[in-house]
Amino acid sequence: MKKETIYISIIIPVYNSSRTLSRCLQSVFQQECTLPYEVIVIDNNSTDNSREIATQYPVILQEEKKRGASPARNKGIKTAQGEIIVFLDSDCYAEKNWLQNLVEPLQQTTDIGTCGGNLLPAPPQNILEEYSSFRRILSQERVYKNERFSPPFFLTANLAVRHSILEDIQGFDEELVICEDADLCWRIQKKGWKLYYQKSAVVYHYHRTGFTSFLKQTFSYGYGYTLLFKKYRSEWNSLAALDIRPYLSIPAAFLRLPWTLLTGQGKISKIYPLFDIMSSAGFISGKIYGSIKCKVLSF
Repeated sequence: MKKETIYISIIIPVYNSSRTLSRCLQSVFQQECTLPYEVIVIDNNSTDNSREIATQYPVILQEEKKRGASPARNKGIKTAQGEIIVFLDSDCYAEKNWLQNLVEPLQQTTDIGTCGGNLLPAPPQNILEEYSSFRRILSQERVYKNERFSPPFFLTANLAVRHSILEDIQGFDEELVICEDADLCWRIQKKGWKLYYQKSAVVYHYHRTGFTSFLKQTFSYGYGYTLLFKKYRSEWNSLAALDIRPYLSIPAAFLRLPWTLLTGQGKISKIYPLFDIMSSAGFISGKIYGSIKCKVLSF
């Protein structure tokens, strides 16, 4: 019997994802997709039972010792057989028509190099998750609109790329511990390929549930911004180094707070400025740390 040719390779990097991995994989194997696909799970030194959960599904399970999403995804790319590589995060789950819709633009045209799907928040379980949903953290539409002095990009939590392009640009930059998805999309665009946003390819993303992890996340975004600035400063708008919006957002949030406490409908509507302050403080701290560590001025 002739072996079916794999057209799509789904790569899922995993690190201590026992809370969400099972639902992620269930959604992947319930896809209503007419194209043959394989699922590659890359364990990135998990210390929980993520590996055991992955073995309960028909996945290709591999291990990457070098910590970080970039090395894990690059390991998956080297293993993948498909013409289209799809990246999905382990703290996500997909609608049944997600995969078919996500790769459709790459099938129909030859000038699109990467397709980003819709990222929606999973139903929030606490006020912190509710805030992240309220502020549209991890929104594909937000990063695709080119908000911060840089070209548009997509988040790798829901992304399809031609395999040949990934080989051409040698995959992810493993020196970038965060914001590697922005860098990948920018390098793809430099090669002349277009980005396409497919709103109907829906994935739901779990947000941070604790204050410590939330602050670490916002800190990492600030640090990642500085890493990108260091790599692309000769190409970016000069104002990128002097982006004062995070600093202005803190006093603005303090000024909004009395009004939202009086007029807000619902708990999050009343106190979201407090979370804005936390988010901006974490981002600014990350930028300052990155500026000192990388020896660049990106405060």
